[in-house]
Amino acid sequence: MPEPLLRIENAVKRFSSPSSGRLTVFDGLNLSFASGEFVCLLGPSGCGKSTLLNAIAGQEPLNSGTICFAGASAKPVRIAMVWQSDSLMPWKTAQGNVEFSLSASGVPSNEHQPRAVRWLEAVGLAGFEKYYPAQLSAGMRQRVSLQTSRNLIFPAA
Repeated sequence: MPEPLLRIENAVKRFSSPSSGRLTVFDGLNLSFASGEFVCLLGPSGCGKSTLLNAIAGQEPLNSGTICFAGASAKPVRIAMVWQSDSLMPWKTAQGNVEFSLSASGVPSNEHQPRAVRWLEAVGLAGFEKYYPAQLSAGMRQRVSLQTSRNLIFPAA
């Protein structure tokens, strides 16, 4: 059997709680996911769904346990997350949002405009470069958001 693409072993996550001192979100969590597998996390508010995704993305440390990507530690793996709500700056155009992420990633300024135009074209937004987020559909805003996240994670591409 092939090694799982993602494996979570004995994951523990706790937060400080004003009422009880410590809140355990999950303890001894074990999951594995195969390449190409479709997965849905379901559960009530506060059960740790977002916390687990943040841990997988490297944005939230576990108290203990491991997260491995195809046998590697989670630290060298770079992934992006697309949230339900976009994270665009409303005063910047679609192109401006993508260019900002390129700037924040250290990409030379002379590369911002051509890269932004190329990536907006790649997600079907050619002709919408000068539109502001409020002028775009929710799906279009998500595609712009995806490109801004992509640039922050993979600036050289």
